[in-house]
Amino acid sequence: MKNQNKSSKKYYCNKHNLGILYKSSSRTTLKFSNRWQIMYNRRIRKYRLVRKQAALDEYVFYSVLNTDVIMKLGVATCMITRSIMTLYNKLAADRAKNPYIDQWQKSGENIIVLRGYNHKHLKYLEREAEFVALGKHAIYHRGYRSRIILVLSVFGRKEEIEDIFDGLSYL
Repeated sequence: MKNQNKSSKKYYCNKHNLGILYKSSSRTTLKFSNRWQIMYNRRIRKYRLVRKQAALDEYVFYSVLNTDVIMKLGVATCMITRSIMTLYNKLAADRAKNPYIDQWQKSGENIIVLRGYNHKHLKYLEREAEFVALGKHAIYHRGYRSRIILVLSVFGRKEEIEDIFDGLSYL
C-alpha cells in the first residue's frame, strides 16, 4: 500500500472489516486473517503485511514505586519485593490463574519496575489496570485518617498492560 494518511486508514479498515488487535504509541496491528496481520506504522505512515507467529503470550509483572514518599533504597527494594511476592502467591494459589504464572516462568520471568509520581497517580494507574490485568496488589502506608499507596504491582499480558504504563520511566 502507498503512503496514506489517517483518514484513508479509517476508510480502509471500515471497508475491509478489520478489527484493531493491538495499539501502541508507534504502530497499530490489524487482523487480516488467521495467518496474516496488517501493521500500520504511524511514524512513517505505511502499512505492512506480516505473517502471524505462533508464539507464547508474554506475561510480565509491573511494579510502580511512589517516589513522592522519601525512603531509603533498602526499604524501597523490600516494599517492591513484598508486593510482587504477595501478588505471585495470590496468583499461584488461584487454579484459574496458575497456568499464566507457568507461562510467565517459561517466557523469562520478566519484572519491570517503574517510577510513579504520587499517590493520586498510583491510584489512577490502579483504576486503569483493573480490567486489563490478571492480578494487582498495592502496599499502603496507613496514617491516622488516610492511606497512601507506596507500591503498586500488576500482572498480565505485556501487550495489554504496556499501554497503561507507557510514559513512565524505569527506576
